[in-house]
Amino acid sequence: MNSKSLGLLAALTVLFVTAAALLSGREPAQSGAGGAQHLYPNLAAELERVSAAELISFGGRVSLRREGETWVVAEHHDYPAAMEKVRALVHGLAELQRLEEKTANPELYARLGVQGPAVHGSPSVQVVLRDGGGKVLADLVVGDSRAAPGEATRQEIYVRRAGESPSWLALGTLAPERQPAQWLDRQILALDPAQLREITLQPGGEAAVHLSRAQGDGWQVVGMPEHGRLKSPQRLDTLAGLFGRIAFDGVVPRSGGEERPPALGARLLRADGLAVEIAATEGEGGNYLARFSASAAADASAEVKAEAEALDRHLSRWDYTLAAHMVDPLKLKLEELVETDSAAEPATDPEAPAAHP
Repeated sequence: MNSKSLGLLAALTVLFVTAAALLSGREPAQSGAGGAQHLYPNLAAELERVSAAELISFGGRVSLRREGETWVVAEHHDYPAAMEKVRALVHGLAELQRLEEKTANPELYARLGVQGPAVHGSPSVQVVLRDGGGKVLADLVVGDSRAAPGEATRQEIYVRRAGESPSWLALGTLAPERQPAQWLDRQILALDPAQLREITLQPGGEAAVHLSRAQGDGWQVVGMPEHGRLKSPQRLDTLAGLFGRIAFDGVVPRSGGEERPPALGARLLRADGLAVEIAATEGEGGNYLARFSASAAADASAEVKAEAEALDRHLSRWDYTLAAHMVDPLKLKLEELVETDSAAEPATDPEAPAAHP
């Protein structure tokens, strides 16, 4: 066969392949790094349009929805979602690359875990992304996965685009967790310990413990007993550090019933005048039920007052369940923090006669 015939044959091959792709209704594949092809080649350019995500599994569903700059979990009363997880899900779909086409036989889907969530006992998770108008931007059945050779973070994942027969071995990072609670933003507060200036602890039935510090100084006990000193200054630094990240074990909308008096409490004051108060009561299983509120000092800046108002608006909607280790620091008593310098106390003679009135 001469070179002209070979050229004609190659051109006809390209024409037939292109026509077949168009007739099949599939998106044309685009190459990624190393020649790999993305499963959703147009999704990377449409990430800003993604406004909803659904993760459908056998017997379960997670519904995520964008609200302004945040995302919420519908199954948990629209509580804020963990942004890093939502971002990883959306970007993970956009970056998923085809490695090898696998079976198109539905009878063999179960071997790869891509039979879909409608099948009884299926391990599949179907991930659907939509824009604000409800248009589907991606619809993928995610099956079994395994570590990818030579990859530190990415996996080899069996997938199938919903409504299509072929399944694929793909390369990427995708963690479509099945339970709504797994998508919640569990961090209640993030206060920089270096910015805290006052901490007031109210152990149940005990005198309040007041701690303060000036900028650059260490923590001090307000009302230190005469000849008293801190047992461990580092312990107060550790205490302040615990308030740097307060996370919950559970959350429900705040009930309107009669409030129980708190067993424990705390008030945290930031250098710029933002204050947070915590009130906790004993719950079941050793946990605590806690409520939070936020306010700003009268002389705080307008920016801080706006921050406090927004924070309080969010906190006032919820009742939180906290693990015991998150609440134990609120139980600290003065005698646990302070010791008396016995050397400074006047010595007494046990044989000296008693003083007469």
